[in-house]
Amino acid sequence: METIYDISRGAFTIYSVVGLRQGDENDFGPKSPCTYSTTSRWKLLDSSTPCDNTAQGQTTTRTFRNLIRGALNNDSDDDDISVVDVFTPAVGTICGAADIGKYNFQIQFGGNCYQNVHPSEEQVYDFSQWVNLHPNGPANIRQFSQGEEPTFQLEFPASH
Repeated sequence: METIYDISRGAFTIYSVVGLRQGDENDFGPKSPCTYSTTSRWKLLDSSTPCDNTAQGQTTTRTFRNLIRGALNNDSDDDDISVVDVFTPAVGTICGAADIGKYNFQIQFGGNCYQNVHPSEEQVYDFSQWVNLHPNGPANIRQFSQGEEPTFQLEFPASH
């Protein structure tokens, strides 16, 4: 992203988006990973972050451990995978009854911890057209691509 920004001399405002919240399916948010025929995103947590692998039942843990492992095996050429998308099949038992409709599970295996996150977490978007339309001014968006150490990550604020 930094290369695109540099080559375009700041003409493009491109960020990966982080901090998106998941919520109730009734508010048009993303579907729970326990929903049949759904793709869910799982983010590799920093190794210093404790993994709460007990917040969900064993069936849910087993299902997503296998789905994540399968997705990682399909991307075996890439050693630097920080997010993985998995497809929940349309058949079989996916989650325990108590986990249906829930989000943000953490699954530990192979010394790593993956957390279910919003399906657009770390997705890259071009904000170039929108930056001047921000109600609080363009500086609130451009700040992440300018300065001494630009992050090129737009953290979705809790106030939105």
